[in-house]
Amino acid sequence: MKFIAFQKPYWILLVLITSLMSMVANAIEPPRIVSTDAGATEILLALGQGANLVGVDVTSKVPKPFTPEVVGYHRNLSAEGLMSLRPSNVFGSEHIGPKEAITALKRANTSFLLLPSAKTPAGLIENIEGIASALALSPNTLVNQVNQRSELLNKTLTEITQHQNQSKIVFLLYLQGRGMQQAGEGTTGDALIKLLNGKNLAEFKNYRAVAPEALLSMQPDVILVASESDYAPNDLLKQHPVLSHTPAGKQSKILYVDARSLVSGISLSAMDEAVRLTGELSK
Repeated sequence: MKFIAFQKPYWILLVLITSLMSMVANAIEPPRIVSTDAGATEILLALGQGANLVGVDVTSKVPKPFTPEVVGYHRNLSAEGLMSLRPSNVFGSEHIGPKEAITALKRANTSFLLLPSAKTPAGLIENIEGIASALALSPNTLVNQVNQRSELLNKTLTEITQHQNQSKIVFLLYLQGRGMQQAGEGTTGDALIKLLNGKNLAEFKNYRAVAPEALLSMQPDVILVASESDYAPNDLLKQHPVLSHTPAGKQSKILYVDARSLVSGISLSAMDEAVRLTGELSK
């Protein structure tokens, strides 16, 4: 058997060709994406990456025909479960856990991007650009959509404030069997109130249980009820009729908010909720 002895320049050329072929193959192969954050999942779907989602957390809503594996709750993920999906890209929020899962992802041969919870439309745009950059996609169309929603929101709010003062708002997390939790400073509920150009009547941070009598003493102009059912405001009034004596109750400004849209901060669906709410507030 004859062996061909390549001279050095030929070996270099062969290595370059092999590397180029490998790069082309990797470029052709679609990414395998895991999203452990509802907001990130919304962005990925809007960027046309639904077919490349191989795993999502339980808070993510994924429409048919996409059928990614559910990897669990984003605060309690299994490193083994994540890596078994052989992801090329993993996106998560700052709330991802436990530490062991984060360590495993950082050590693995995968792109791992942690996103801060957006508190403003500008923060949402930064997350869109971060995800798009990691996947070598253009964010422009989606960024333009967010800017258009912001402009519509600001226009409606400007019209509202021409006829009334800044609204005093209470945001309630009202989930079955858990009572009422009022949103304080630094929460997603607080971020939504600010997005609506309102004044949050809570004088504390995070969430706290609140009694209906305390809400009555606050005299809110608007009560936002974050729940999984649009019947929640009616249910709240039935259980606590004293709330009908607040300015919000008298003016029919006890309004439903889809709690799922606020799981991960100001998301694409949260922007849609804000636009819808401004329509309710303008009535």
